[in-house]
Amino acid sequence: MTIRHNIFTPLVAAILSGMAATSCVSDAGEPASPTDQVAGTAGVSFSISALPLAGASTRATDNYTDPELAESPVADHELINNWVVAFIRDNKVVALVDGTPSAVWNDRVDLELPRGTRYSALAFANIDVDKVKAIFTLGTTLADGWKNNIFDESWLSSDTSLIPMSGYLENFEIKGTVNEEFAIEVVRMKAKIEYAVKNLSTSAITISTFSLQPVYDGGIYLYPEYDRKPAPDTQKPAYAPRIPATGGKYGIFRHEPTGFTLAANNTTEVKRRQFYINESIATGNHPTGHFHIALTLKRGDETAEDVSYALADDDLQFIYRNDYILFPIVISDYVPEFEVIDFPPIGGYPVNVTAENNEFYATFSNSGAFDISARLRDSRGNTKVIRPYDGTDTQDNYVKYVGSVNPEGFELTYEPPLGTWQGNFAHGTNPHITLKFEFKIGDLIYTRTLHLISK
Repeated sequence: MTIRHNIFTPLVAAILSGMAATSCVSDAGEPASPTDQVAGTAGVSFSISALPLAGASTRATDNYTDPELAESPVADHELINNWVVAFIRDNKVVALVDGTPSAVWNDRVDLELPRGTRYSALAFANIDVDKVKAIFTLGTTLADGWKNNIFDESWLSSDTSLIPMSGYLENFEIKGTVNEEFAIEVVRMKAKIEYAVKNLSTSAITISTFSLQPVYDGGIYLYPEYDRKPAPDTQKPAYAPRIPATGGKYGIFRHEPTGFTLAANNTTEVKRRQFYINESIATGNHPTGHFHIALTLKRGDETAEDVSYALADDDLQFIYRNDYILFPIVISDYVPEFEVIDFPPIGGYPVNVTAENNEFYATFSNSGAFDISARLRDSRGNTKVIRPYDGTDTQDNYVKYVGSVNPEGFELTYEPPLGTWQGNFAHGTNPHITLKFEFKIGDLIYTRTLHLISK
């Protein structure tokens, strides 16, 4: 699988930039002298802008073309829909301005501030404007350590689709000179996760759930870390995000798309869905140290099944608040199956194997040794040569014996020359043995259960 991992630049980073200008200009077109200006103040004009789309880094992938891997168009809720900027002097709020544009790339802020004074500015976008204005009222004193504030979910806009943003600029001075420039980058607090699905199988498919883990569900810091924020066009951020230790936990994030059905044998149709998550760290929060994704997939009229995806990617150990990540997924035609051969005192005989959803049942009428062969078969009956798991994450296909619920004394061993697992079923002694196998084909991983049952 290719993971397209890009900084969420056009959708994640907005720039608050502009210049401070004198409040009046002489008749000759030259800047007025300080004595001609409004005493003690300077007119300040800011521009709120979104950055242009940065180039995305990606690795080659089969079955997808470059246009199919392109980032989806920007949605309105990913643009600037409202903003609030609080100006701070001596740790107190001395000015507060806001605006409510409608899904724009650029907007302007105009105000006057006393010259010769140092300020900090706190900027927020796509939030509940009235709530933030009530918190940053004029004269409010900021507590020390404000950079460690946790984002308050009550700040979310009534339009819950809007992606909240924040940023700050510290210790700048309004000098009242011409072409005085300032910039505040407001960074979106969510990462954008997108998945694309293509169906190359001979059955129509329906995706009912896409899941990602481990995802952090607790509070996040209100402000970004500018010195550690990933730069555009990088495969891997240099630093892990900073996660508050405030009672949050890591778990599975499930996205349930609507109308996600793809026709059979469709080499051109690609369907996408997207969602947004908190920044998260896989290292130490998942046994693999990486993120894990899975689908709930239904082929035609068959029963839905959970299918994992191979995602052993060193570049995706953590997700930052302004990341953009695309998972391109290809659904193949192969499905797992088992063949069981029973070896009673004379000869070898196939054991009847039946399947119910993802469970297989092999019923023995005799005791003795047996062989298990695991295969992948397509809808035309063709069998895919599949190799045993070699302990690496680079195999494009494999079958792996995961474990079992074993009665005492039962053992299952792999025989490389034959490519089979061998065991001994003692009739009446081991009435029911449950075995777990994992199949990989391309990037799909299927987990199957094989029950050995005595009549």
